[in-house]
Amino acid sequence: MKSNKKIQPSKNSLNEVQGLKPECMLKEHLPNSNQKKNKTIKKKGVRKSIFVTEYMKKIIMQKGSKGMYYCDLCPDKPTFAKKNVNRHLLHSETHSNMILTQEHIDGHKELLSKIEEKINNNKRSKNSANTTSEKKDYLQFIAFCQSQNFSFKQISTLGKYLKEIINEKSTSFIENNTFDREEIATVSKCFGKCLLEELKNELSQSPFSFTIDNSTVAKKNIAAFKVRYLKRLVNENGATSSILQSKIIGIKYLKESSNAQTLFQATKDKYSI
Repeated sequence: MKSNKKIQPSKNSLNEVQGLKPECMLKEHLPNSNQKKNKTIKKKGVRKSIFVTEYMKKIIMQKGSKGMYYCDLCPDKPTFAKKNVNRHLLHSETHSNMILTQEHIDGHKELLSKIEEKINNNKRSKNSANTTSEKKDYLQFIAFCQSQNFSFKQISTLGKYLKEIINEKSTSFIENNTFDREEIATVSKCFGKCLLEELKNELSQSPFSFTIDNSTVAKKNIAAFKVRYLKRLVNENGATSSILQSKIIGIKYLKESSNAQTLFQATKDKYSI
């Protein structure tokens, strides 16, 4: 007869089969009190020397150990911080007056060249950090202008104008105005009337040609009005000269017909001829 009693392995035999003893298992998972923790040791950066030439070492001396220096060439031995050493060498009139011998003249010339080179290198490294973001912004600006159907010339002109107003620090109007479409249209009409009157005065003083050209773009009939004339210029000395001007003075959307009568009527409507 077969026995129904199940034989279970003992704890010791199970540990032997796994190749582990209880003591070993505890040692692997419990922290060792005798084990030293790894500490991260931070190394201090090596300070760069301010001296760029051997001649500089002869005239600029360190004063104490707190980053102060003095000029041994100047009569009053002026003291200054490390960050002001180059300013003293580049811009001090007293220091320049003490450069008398040929040794000092040659040494000072080489020293100024090295300092300016160092300053330019620092500027380039500083600017290179912003190169990626600046290129990204520049490309976004061009992409936006293209999405608004600006021509290459219009994008270039707008970019140059933005540079001018930024240099003049006159950008407050961007924050203080909403650039509402209706408001811009109203202002543009006022400008348009003034510019048209100015153009009429210039045309009355010079021979000119008036051209009408029409084309179909995206199934829309468009007429463009263009004038060419000689503009008279007067310089500061009262001398006069003339330059050839070519201007597109208007664009008008036409109906389906674009014959001569339609173009003539469009011109009369637009310029009150």
